[in-house]
Amino acid sequence: MKKYLFFGVLIVTYILVQFACAGEGLVSLKVVRWIRPNLLWGEILGKEETQRVRVRLAGIVLPMGNDRIYEQALQRVRELTRDKEVQFDFALGHGPEEKTWVGYIYISLPETEEPLLLNAELLREGLVTLNQEDVGRNLLGYFIEAQNEAQDKKVGVWTVVPRPKRRSDECPSCEIR
Repeated sequence: MKKYLFFGVLIVTYILVQFACAGEGLVSLKVVRWIRPNLLWGEILGKEETQRVRVRLAGIVLPMGNDRIYEQALQRVRELTRDKEVQFDFALGHGPEEKTWVGYIYISLPETEEPLLLNAELLREGLVTLNQEDVGRNLLGYFIEAQNEAQDKKVGVWTVVPRPKRRSDECPSCEIR
């Protein structure tokens, strides 16, 4: 039963991503600077004059206090966006009049038919956590599923590192946690 549910969610997600990418509201960008894993500078492509915009990825929160995961997230964003034309879509309630654009980045990869949703990929790899207040309802289920996948695989911030139990010198049979 879970298998059919998973495939059903996968098919619906594929349709949603295709629908989102087929919209006219997508803006072609080239990422030119990586400030944080969820904050980038991009140049709008297709305009005669260069226009730079500040972009914040919707629906994700950075791992605070975990420098290793933070650096992995920043490296992964660079790796996925460097020297590529990406598509930007505004999150619900946001628009181009804002100082910082809030939304989603879609990346076309040669090895996949469908574009990769960067925000969800970071969740799937456990490099960020979900911010439900910041993601549109149309993608909320997809983002939850991506985070659940990372939790199930115990990757990134969801890695469980067991602490070794130590014995006290004063009490050899006592364990200290």
